[in-house]
Amino acid sequence: MIEIMIRLVVFFTAPVRRVSSRLPRFEQLMRIRWTDAEFKGVIDACALAGHPLGFIYHWHIINAALIHGMRRMSREAIIKMALNHEKLSGWDVVANTAPNQGLVIATPHYGHFVLSIITLGQHLEGKRDLYVFYEDPLSHGSNSVFDQLHHVIFGENSSKKIVHNNRKGIVAAIKGLQAGGILLIMPDVYSSIVDTYAFPFFGRYRHAMLGTGTLAYRARASIVPMVSVPSATGLGFTTTFAQPIPTNVEPEPSRADLVVPFEATTRLFESYQAIMSAGSPVYWQYTPSHFASREEPTLPLDSVIGLLEMLPLDVRAIFGNTQVLDLDSEQSQRV
Repeated sequence: MIEIMIRLVVFFTAPVRRVSSRLPRFEQLMRIRWTDAEFKGVIDACALAGHPLGFIYHWHIINAALIHGMRRMSREAIIKMALNHEKLSGWDVVANTAPNQGLVIATPHYGHFVLSIITLGQHLEGKRDLYVFYEDPLSHGSNSVFDQLHHVIFGENSSKKIVHNNRKGIVAAIKGLQAGGILLIMPDVYSSIVDTYAFPFFGRYRHAMLGTGTLAYRARASIVPMVSVPSATGLGFTTTFAQPIPTNVEPEPSRADLVVPFEATTRLFESYQAIMSAGSPVYWQYTPSHFASREEPTLPLDSVIGLLEMLPLDVRAIFGNTQVLDLDSEQSQRV
């Protein structure tokens, strides 16, 4: 009954998708708080996907209806709803992996990612252990909801385990991967920007930590990108798996502990962009802030070549008096 109510809300509010002007009252009711820069980012993301502004408004309605409804549904009803609305794409990437080969499945906060995580646990039932990795609620209180959700959906199932981002959790994650388990992680979020690297993403730079690549590298596991792509209408979604990204490379490059995770994370965000472009970037939780950021600096190829040719003429390069310039620092912005 609750699922039917959710579907009715989604269906009857669908005309909102055609709205092209801003609705301050709607944003207030839905507790949407965009800065001016973030609102411009939302407009840019909608334009990139060819959607009117109402498209993202309706997405907020869908999420609110799901969250409200799932809080009142039984475990069995939630799992049934998720499985009934899911399609799989690329599942053979996971299914055909040797049982003793661990996999890191990396999914962004995109689309119906919670439903895809639920169905992933069902697809792996009796086949693989699943380790769900995220920040410890002791340091990030908002993550306590994931502990609660895990308890509701998976109960005391010993094959579905929570591993927090602390010493104990990291050791458990690596051992689980080495034993052929699957580690689920969400790499598009970070605690502190000082611990991140910048990766090209939708014409801008996305800051991300190397934790996903590092865990995979230490366990000699491949990374499989997973994206939950919503259907054009209704509650349907396709859990999409991209080609694996290996971390067990031969021969190993110098500083492999840094280079391999960095290259793997670069390829991971390239996979995300390819899949999300086919859907829409507005389904991504961090679209407002990401598209509010500055675009990647670009130069024509002949200008790049000209700059390279000038380098030997610069006395700083000749005598080795060079330094890395952080283009995002306040000092560089004043130059």
